[in-house]
Amino acid sequence: MRRLKTSFWFAICITVSLLMLAESTVGQSIAVQAKKGDLAQMPIENVMLEEEGIVQLLSRFSFVYNIPVGLEVARGDDQSSIYRIEFKKGTLSDLFTQFVTEHKEYSWKIEDGVITVFPKEDYRDPILRELLKTKIRSFSVPEKTTTMMFGEKLLSSPEIERILDLYGLTYDTGYIGGFYIQQLGQQYSFHASNAELRSILNKVIKESPVGQNWVISNDTSARKLSLRVNVRLEYSQKL
Repeated sequence: MRRLKTSFWFAICITVSLLMLAESTVGQSIAVQAKKGDLAQMPIENVMLEEEGIVQLLSRFSFVYNIPVGLEVARGDDQSSIYRIEFKKGTLSDLFTQFVTEHKEYSWKIEDGVITVFPKEDYRDPILRELLKTKIRSFSVPEKTTTMMFGEKLLSSPEIERILDLYGLTYDTGYIGGFYIQQLGQQYSFHASNAELRSILNKVIKESPVGQNWVISNDTSARKLSLRVNVRLEYSQKL
Protein backbone atom coordinates (compact mmCIF):
# COMPACT_ATOMS: atom_id res chain seq x y z
CA MET A 1 0.00 0.00 0.00
CA ARG A 2 1.27 3.46 -0.85
CA ARG A 3 2.44 5.71 1.98
CA LEU A 4 1.67 9.40 1.74
CA LYS A 5 4.04 12.00 3.21
CA THR A 6 2.83 15.11 5.01
CA SER A 7 4.66 18.09 6.45
CA PHE A 8 2.65 17.70 9.66
CA TRP A 9 4.03 14.26 10.43
CA PHE A 10 7.53 15.30 9.32
CA ALA A 11 7.47 18.06 11.94
CA ILE A 12 6.43 15.53 14.59
CA CYS A 13 9.31 13.22 13.64
CA ILE A 14 11.79 16.09 14.01
CA THR A 15 10.35 17.05 17.39
CA VAL A 16 10.44 13.47 18.64
CA SER A 17 14.02 13.01 17.49
CA LEU A 18 15.10 16.07 19.44
CA LEU A 19 13.23 14.93 22.53
CA MET A 20 14.98 11.56 22.44
CA LEU A 21 18.29 13.31 23.07
CA ALA A 22 17.11 14.93 26.30
CA GLU A 23 17.39 12.54 29.23
CA SER A 24 15.27 14.18 31.92
CA THR A 25 16.18 13.40 35.53
CA VAL A 26 12.55 14.06 36.42
CA GLY A 27 11.44 11.46 33.89
CA GLN A 28 13.94 8.90 35.15
CA SER A 29 12.73 9.41 38.72
CA ILE A 30 9.10 8.90 37.70
CA ALA A 31 10.01 5.79 35.71
CA VAL A 32 11.59 4.24 38.82
CA GLN A 33 8.46 5.02 40.82
CA ALA A 34 6.29 3.45 38.12
CA LYS A 35 8.04 0.12 38.63
CA LYS A 36 7.42 0.27 42.36
CA GLY A 37 3.75 1.17 42.48
CA ASP A 38 0.50 2.09 40.81
CA LEU A 39 0.95 4.26 37.72
CA ALA A 40 -2.23 6.23 38.44
CA GLN A 41 -1.05 7.23 41.91
CA MET A 42 2.45 8.30 40.94
CA PRO A 43 3.17 11.82 42.26
CA ILE A 44 3.96 14.53 39.74
CA GLU A 45 4.32 18.28 40.06
CA ASN A 46 5.14 21.53 38.27
CA VAL A 47 4.15 20.38 34.79
CA MET A 48 4.00 23.23 32.27
CA LEU A 49 3.90 22.13 28.63
CA GLU A 50 2.43 23.78 25.54
CA GLU A 51 2.43 22.50 21.97
CA GLU A 52 0.56 22.83 18.70
CA GLY A 53 -1.78 19.86 18.62
CA ILE A 54 -2.56 17.08 21.08
CA VAL A 55 -0.16 14.74 19.26
CA GLN A 56 2.81 16.98 19.89
CA LEU A 57 1.76 17.72 23.47
CA LEU A 58 1.30 14.13 24.66
CA SER A 59 4.39 12.94 22.78
CA ARG A 60 6.44 15.58 24.54
CA PHE A 61 4.89 14.72 27.91
CA SER A 62 5.70 11.05 27.34
CA PHE A 63 9.36 11.78 26.61
CA VAL A 64 9.93 14.41 29.29
CA TYR A 65 8.39 12.34 32.09
CA ASN A 66 9.23 8.89 30.67
CA ILE A 67 5.61 7.73 30.80
CA PRO A 68 4.22 5.24 28.22
CA VAL A 69 1.31 6.95 26.44
CA GLY A 70 -1.08 5.75 23.73
CA LEU A 71 -3.19 8.28 21.82
CA GLU A 72 -6.20 7.72 19.58
CA VAL A 73 -6.88 11.08 17.94
CA ALA A 74 -10.49 12.32 17.94
CA ARG A 75 -12.38 12.71 14.68
CA GLY A 76 -11.85 16.21 13.30
CA ASP A 77 -9.30 17.22 15.94
CA ASP A 78 -7.59 20.42 14.79
CA GLN A 79 -3.86 19.78 15.04
CA SER A 80 -3.14 23.49 14.65
CA SER A 81 -4.87 24.26 17.95
CA ILE A 82 -2.73 25.00 20.99
CA TYR A 83 -2.85 22.32 23.67
CA ARG A 84 -1.30 22.74 27.10
CA ILE A 85 -0.83 21.06 30.43
CA GLU A 86 -0.51 23.29 33.48
CA PHE A 87 -0.45 21.17 36.60
CA LYS A 88 0.92 22.16 39.99
CA LYS A 89 0.93 19.03 42.13
CA GLY A 90 -0.87 15.71 42.50
CA THR A 91 -0.91 12.28 40.90
CA LEU A 92 -0.89 11.19 37.27
CA SER A 93 -4.57 10.38 37.71
CA ASP A 94 -5.21 13.95 38.83
CA LEU A 95 -3.26 15.35 35.88
CA PHE A 96 -5.09 13.36 33.20
CA THR A 97 -8.46 13.87 34.85
CA GLN A 98 -7.80 17.61 34.69
CA PHE A 99 -6.70 17.31 31.04
CA VAL A 100 -9.84 15.52 29.84
CA THR A 101 -12.02 17.91 31.84
CA GLU A 102 -10.49 20.74 29.82
CA HIS A 103 -10.87 18.80 26.56
CA LYS A 104 -14.36 17.34 26.59
CA GLU A 105 -13.87 15.19 23.50
CA TYR A 106 -11.33 12.96 25.26
CA SER A 107 -11.25 10.41 28.05
CA TRP A 108 -8.41 8.37 29.54
CA LYS A 109 -7.61 5.09 31.25
CA ILE A 110 -4.70 2.88 32.17
CA GLU A 111 -4.51 -0.24 30.06
CA ASP A 112 -1.66 -2.77 29.96
CA GLY A 113 0.42 -0.39 32.08
CA VAL A 114 0.01 2.42 29.53
CA ILE A 115 -1.75 5.77 29.88
CA THR A 116 -4.27 5.67 27.04
CA VAL A 117 -6.02 8.85 25.86
CA PHE A 118 -8.94 8.23 23.53
CA PRO A 119 -12.05 10.04 22.21
CA LYS A 120 -15.46 9.78 23.82
CA GLU A 121 -17.98 7.99 21.63
CA ASP A 122 -19.46 11.14 20.03
CA TYR A 123 -15.97 12.16 18.84
CA ARG A 124 -14.58 8.76 17.95
CA ASP A 125 -13.65 7.72 14.44
CA PRO A 126 -15.50 4.43 13.85
CA ILE A 127 -12.73 3.04 11.66
CA LEU A 128 -10.08 3.61 14.32
CA ARG A 129 -12.32 2.03 16.93
CA GLU A 130 -12.77 -1.05 14.72
CA LEU A 131 -9.08 -1.32 13.91
CA LEU A 132 -7.86 -1.04 17.49
CA LYS A 133 -10.21 -3.83 18.58
CA THR A 134 -9.31 -6.13 15.69
CA LYS A 135 -7.50 -9.30 16.72
CA ILE A 136 -4.43 -10.33 14.76
CA ARG A 137 -4.02 -14.09 14.65
CA SER A 138 -0.23 -14.17 14.60
CA PHE A 139 2.30 -11.36 14.79
CA SER A 140 6.07 -11.39 15.34
CA VAL A 141 8.75 -8.73 15.64
CA PRO A 142 12.42 -9.70 15.11
CA GLU A 143 15.36 -7.88 16.65
CA LYS A 144 16.39 -4.52 15.16
CA THR A 145 12.94 -3.83 13.72
CA THR A 146 12.50 -0.16 12.86
CA THR A 147 9.42 1.66 14.10
CA MET A 148 8.39 2.30 10.50
CA MET A 149 8.63 -1.37 9.55
CA PHE A 150 6.80 -2.36 12.72
CA GLY A 151 3.90 -0.12 11.73
CA GLU A 152 3.91 -1.38 8.16
CA LYS A 153 3.89 -4.99 9.28
CA LEU A 154 1.00 -4.34 11.65
CA LEU A 155 -1.12 -2.55 9.07
CA SER A 156 -0.36 -5.09 6.35
CA SER A 157 -1.42 -8.06 8.50
CA PRO A 158 -4.38 -9.81 6.81
CA GLU A 159 -6.89 -8.87 9.50
CA ILE A 160 -6.01 -5.17 9.40
CA GLU A 161 -5.43 -4.95 5.66
CA ARG A 162 -8.92 -6.30 5.05
CA ILE A 163 -10.44 -3.36 6.94
CA LEU A 164 -8.21 -0.78 5.25
CA ASP A 165 -9.15 -2.15 1.83
CA LEU A 166 -12.82 -2.16 2.78
CA TYR A 167 -12.74 1.57 3.50
CA GLY A 168 -10.27 2.43 0.74
CA LEU A 169 -7.59 3.76 3.09
CA THR A 170 -3.90 4.25 2.46
CA TYR A 171 -1.51 4.49 5.40
CA ASP A 172 1.59 6.21 6.69
CA THR A 173 3.89 4.79 9.37
CA GLY A 174 6.85 7.15 9.28
CA TYR A 175 10.06 7.69 7.38
CA ILE A 176 13.62 6.41 7.35
CA GLY A 177 16.07 9.27 7.52
CA GLY A 178 17.52 11.94 9.74
CA PHE A 179 20.39 11.42 12.12
CA TYR A 180 18.88 8.36 13.83
CA ILE A 181 16.82 5.47 12.47
CA GLN A 182 14.38 4.55 15.23
CA GLN A 183 14.33 0.89 16.21
CA LEU A 184 12.24 -0.95 18.79
CA GLY A 185 15.47 -2.26 20.28
CA GLN A 186 18.68 -3.90 19.11
CA GLN A 187 17.76 -7.07 20.99
CA TYR A 188 14.00 -6.65 21.38
CA SER A 189 11.71 -9.23 19.79
CA PHE A 190 8.33 -10.78 20.59
CA HIS A 191 5.51 -12.93 19.28
CA ALA A 192 1.78 -12.42 19.91
CA SER A 193 -1.18 -14.62 19.08
CA ASN A 194 -4.84 -13.57 18.82
CA ALA A 195 -4.01 -10.12 20.19
CA GLU A 196 -5.87 -6.88 19.50
CA LEU A 197 -4.03 -4.16 17.61
CA ARG A 198 -4.27 -1.87 20.67
CA SER A 199 -2.73 -4.56 22.91
CA ILE A 200 0.20 -5.04 20.55
CA LEU A 201 0.88 -1.30 20.48
CA ASN A 202 0.71 -1.14 24.28
CA LYS A 203 2.98 -4.16 24.61
CA VAL A 204 5.70 -2.58 22.48
CA ILE A 205 5.87 0.80 24.22
CA LYS A 206 5.65 -0.85 27.65
CA GLU A 207 8.12 -3.70 27.14
CA SER A 208 10.60 -2.40 24.58
CA PRO A 209 13.70 -0.97 26.30
CA VAL A 210 13.23 2.27 24.34
CA GLY A 211 9.47 2.32 23.60
CA GLN A 212 7.75 5.55 24.58
CA ASN A 213 4.38 6.30 22.91
CA TRP A 214 2.07 5.47 20.03
CA VAL A 215 -0.35 7.64 18.06
CA ILE A 216 -3.06 6.65 15.60
CA SER A 217 -5.27 8.97 13.57
CA ASN A 218 -7.45 8.95 10.46
CA ASP A 219 -7.45 11.81 7.98
CA THR A 220 -10.90 11.28 6.47
CA SER A 221 -10.46 13.94 3.77
CA ALA A 222 -7.29 12.27 2.47
CA ARG A 223 -8.54 8.75 3.29
CA LYS A 224 -5.26 8.08 5.05
CA LEU A 225 -4.50 6.31 8.30
CA SER A 226 -1.43 7.42 10.25
CA LEU A 227 0.31 5.25 12.84
CA ARG A 228 3.40 6.27 14.79
CA VAL A 229 5.41 4.46 17.44
CA ASN A 230 8.02 6.72 19.02
CA VAL A 231 11.07 5.50 20.92
CA ARG A 232 14.03 6.90 22.79
CA LEU A 233 17.56 6.84 21.47
CA GLU A 234 19.21 3.50 22.23
CA TYR A 235 22.88 3.72 23.07
CA SER A 236 25.14 0.80 22.22
CA GLN A 237 26.73 -0.86 25.22
CA LYS A 238 30.51 -0.65 25.42
CA LEU A 239 32.39 -3.93 25.05
